[in-house]
Amino acid sequence: MADSAIWVKVFPSTGSGDTGGPGWDVLTASPSGPNVNLSWLPAGGAPASYELSINGQITDVGNVTVYVATGLTIGTEYTFKVRAKDAAGLVGGWSSEKKATPLGFNVATGGTVTEVQNYDGTTETWRIHTFSTNGDFVITAGSLPFRVLTCGGGGGGGGSNNAVHGGAGGGGKATYSPSVTIPAGTYAATVGTGGGGGGGNGSGSNGNPSSLGTVSTAAGGNGSGANAGGDSGAGGGANLTNNITGTNVIYGQDAPVFNAGGGAGASGPGGGGGPAPVGTNGGGTGQPGRVIIAYRIA
Repeated sequence: MADSAIWVKVFPSTGSGDTGGPGWDVLTASPSGPNVNLSWLPAGGAPASYELSINGQITDVGNVTVYVATGLTIGTEYTFKVRAKDAAGLVGGWSSEKKATPLGFNVATGGTVTEVQNYDGTTETWRIHTFSTNGDFVITAGSLPFRVLTCGGGGGGGGSNNAVHGGAGGGGKATYSPSVTIPAGTYAATVGTGGGGGGGNGSGSNGNPSSLGTVSTAAGGNGSGANAGGDSGAGGGANLTNNITGTNVIYGQDAPVFNAGGGAGASGPGGGGGPAPVGTNGGGTGQPGRVIIAYRIA
């Protein structure tokens, strides 16, 4: 196919009378999972379509300025360039080259798995792994960032005697990493158990930490002793559901919350245990923590 004078019209003006030509830096290329997103500035004149060169293979993509290159080999660097074509089939000069390497979506197993479409208001689909008991999180392919939320077990509420309620244990601390690169491998998801309640008017024990290998660790909540000032309720939970969309779970905070007249408590996972009723000896048991991992799959 012969070149033509269209090359002087293919890309925007420099402001000095030249309206563009071969080698212009008008193309962008960025990997998105296993694909590469391409976009370019529109050509001057009236181009009928554009041609892309992908590692030397030329494809007519129509009269568009945005294109997603698919079917690529993950981990292989590709070279892209673009040129305009007029209605007669004559072509302009190539743009400058851009290089990009497609990345594979993450692949992992472990815990209770759910998938959320249009995740967090986007058009993306994400997979969420929730661990409520200990287990292994196994990554067989990982090249995009993960989101990791760990929450320690709640502290146990203190016991009570005939006159004094036990205090409420504090909720487990939460640690959130919105973007963390985790290489392929096996990672132990340790879910912190809740602390036990102290007998009589004794103090409850602290909750245990939760962790995902060495990636993230969250401390357990503090156990609480007797509350001579009056009744006390369940340990509080801080709502962190906006961090890991789609889990619909409340996670604990690290300070007790007292509510007058509270009975045996059960706040959200990671929250503290409530007190035993007056006249009994048992304390409330802290709620266990959670380990949650989310990542994009489409």
